[in-house]
Amino acid sequence: PAGQVKALVDLLAGKSSQGSQAPQTPDKTPHDSRIQKCQETLLNRAKGSPELGGPSPRLTSLLLVEGLTDLQLKEHDFTQVETTRGDWHPARTIALDRLFLPLSRVSIPPRISITIGVAGVGKTTLVRNFVHLWAQGQVGKEFSLVLPLTFRDLNTHEKLSADRLLRSVFPHAGESGPVAAALPQILLILDGLDECKTPLDFSNTMACTDPKKEIQVDHLITNIIRGNLFPEVSVWVTSRP
Repeated sequence: PAGQVKALVDLLAGKSSQGSQAPQTPDKTPHDSRIQKCQETLLNRAKGSPELGGPSPRLTSLLLVEGLTDLQLKEHDFTQVETTRGDWHPARTIALDRLFLPLSRVSIPPRISITIGVAGVGKTTLVRNFVHLWAQGQVGKEFSLVLPLTFRDLNTHEKLSADRLLRSVFPHAGESGPVAAALPQILLILDGLDECKTPLDFSNTMACTDPKKEIQVDHLITNIIRGNLFPEVSVWVTSRP
């Protein structure tokens, strides 16, 4: 897993100057009913999970570090990797509800966010808690839609198109046009990079820009992270160190 995380961080550090657009609170659109159905589905999934929505500090803040040299801070439950270039900053905590906002008044929000946590620390629970709170309107208000996926589920597919990937977690999208084009400000969560069946190759994977084209899942994820597919979609990746 360490090689995968390092490759991802190195890729993002090289692309950080491109950044992403400033976050905006989503406008009310005709798609609100679809989004509401998605929120209801996510809330129903969370029923019976007492660890969600609670005040535990492990689920409400992360340690923000710069680069991979600080990933060995084993005393911390979760580590958030900052991939921006510039002056070095000491490690600092960041609240879960600010995870996808600019780190300063002069910076831009990250398109890709990486959260590192040792085995068994609760990365999946952290993701589920964020999704639960988003569905309740408490965090991630800059996103009109949050779509959680796990690499464990992705491993069951040999090939997928980017559009079918999003529809697998957003079945209310309908059939007219690509999902990402119809809805602004989407957050795609990819939980468990260390469980990816085939290592992602950011150097040699052939570029794909067609969201309808079926390609190998590892190639699909690589192209989404590189911004060849759905460049307007924000992505949150979790992994072991």
